[in-house]
Amino acid sequence: NIGLSLRNYTDNIVNICGNIVVNIYDFASDIAKIFNFKTNLVPIKSRDIIRSAKRPLLGGLNTDKVENLIGRKMMHYIDNLKIMHKNFGWMVLFILLMILK
Repeated sequence: NIGLSLRNYTDNIVNICGNIVVNIYDFASDIAKIFNFKTNLVPIKSRDIIRSAKRPLLGGLNTDKVENLIGRKMMHYIDNLKIMHKNFGWMVLFILLMILK
């Protein structure tokens, strides 16, 4: 449990994520597969997406700090999506859609 591993950590901020960099199309495709959606996703270039704030075309976070704190590697995002789907179902999908917005 990551929360238990970090309960005594009081220094700054820890970004918790996986160590995989994925584009929005592949991420959306993986969500659709896991949540059993039939989709006709059309790939587009990240630079063509209109966003409320500027974002890098390729971004990611270094997971070394959190992995050292919890004593293990972060799980692949697909494995996490499967766990979230199993345990929380549609509520997780709603949250993911709000994040991708």
